[in-house]
Amino acid sequence: MRALFPMYDTPFQFAAPKRLNLGLLSGFAGKRIGNGRKARTAGTYFPEAPSALYNFAIIHRDVPDDLAYRIVKAVFEHPQEMVSIHPLAKETVPANLDRDTFLPLHPGAALYYREIGVGIPAQLVPVEN
Repeated sequence: MRALFPMYDTPFQFAAPKRLNLGLLSGFAGKRIGNGRKARTAGTYFPEAPSALYNFAIIHRDVPDDLAYRIVKAVFEHPQEMVSIHPLAKETVPANLDRDTFLPLHPGAALYYREIGVGIPAQLVPVEN
């Protein structure tokens, strides 16, 4: 898979029984946490540090470069159409490319970013298949 463009941040809420002593999100590592009707009841708390996951549009690395390029170009040159579908799409802007910290860009997407003058972090530079 290869990245095309950043979309928006999705916040998460966590709840855990106090007896688990999970005061920070790092305490959740390796634990299975569920949700259900007991959330927000006595003996339940929410860790102080908020957490979120940034969403990205991705595409298979074998998709032709010209198609990936046209998809990214269409998204960034017609933002009002995406915002009319989902208000958080207003965050779908090239400047948020730095939110991707590990998934290399598709070469077609990278071409578009270079054309509009957006720097590509070293870890996102497209790699050979």
